[in-house]
Amino acid sequence: MTTLARRLRAARKHSQRRRVIKKVALAVIIISIALSGFLGLIFSKRFQVSTFEVSGSKRVSEEDIRTYVDEWLSQKRFLFFSERLYWFLDSDALVRGMQESFPQLRAVRAQKNFPNRLSIAVEEYEGWGVLCHKEPEECFWIDHGGVAFDPAPGFTGVIVPKVRDERERDVKLGERQLSDALMRLITYFNDRAVSDADLQSIEFVIAARDETIRIKTRAGWEILLLENTDPERAYKNLRIAIDADIKEKIANLAYIDLRFGNKIFYKFR
Repeated sequence: MTTLARRLRAARKHSQRRRVIKKVALAVIIISIALSGFLGLIFSKRFQVSTFEVSGSKRVSEEDIRTYVDEWLSQKRFLFFSERLYWFLDSDALVRGMQESFPQLRAVRAQKNFPNRLSIAVEEYEGWGVLCHKEPEECFWIDHGGVAFDPAPGFTGVIVPKVRDERERDVKLGERQLSDALMRLITYFNDRAVSDADLQSIEFVIAARDETIRIKTRAGWEILLLENTDPERAYKNLRIAIDADIKEKIANLAYIDLRFGNKIFYKFR
């Protein structure tokens, strides 16, 4: 091969390399422009949560919920990205945070609506009665399931059912404080007290030592029960004792002990 031919061949290879480099450079530029445009779009305000709806709040003010959500959305994800971005908004984490911050909420649902809206629906606990403990007395609202969810005033038990727990334990809001068996027993006798003039109760007391449940009646006498007591059988035995034996002497009654099945004990003052 002559020198001229080698030069021509080298020139062609060089020209081909230049064309390839130009194509690659052009492709990189096009991809970079497209990627920049794409990133600019997905990180734009169009996809940042700007408004959100709150529904279902009663005990917890809507303003408090909005303040919490606004502060939560102001957080950064991965140090740089705003939680407001639709793509990074973790609705499950938001729900967990709200339930921890507002123990009055039984359930929270947060739904992202493309491209920049958020809907928050809350369900609050419904107050059934109050749970009190310690001295001086501290009281908390509880629902039908025995979950304490909000501080409460110290009622006497006439307005709403009152449970005094003398056991040594701390109350954590948003958690169940009374077992299903206790709530079933207390609820049953509280419902009977509405229609039974002899039974009108003012307070349910859980003793610290043996966990006896004492029902204090408005007339001044007490009913002694255990957590695993069958409430229907206990009430039937109570009526038998009052109607058959105690009768008009109920005014002098100190207590009726229903802790031993069908064996009924009672004492007068």
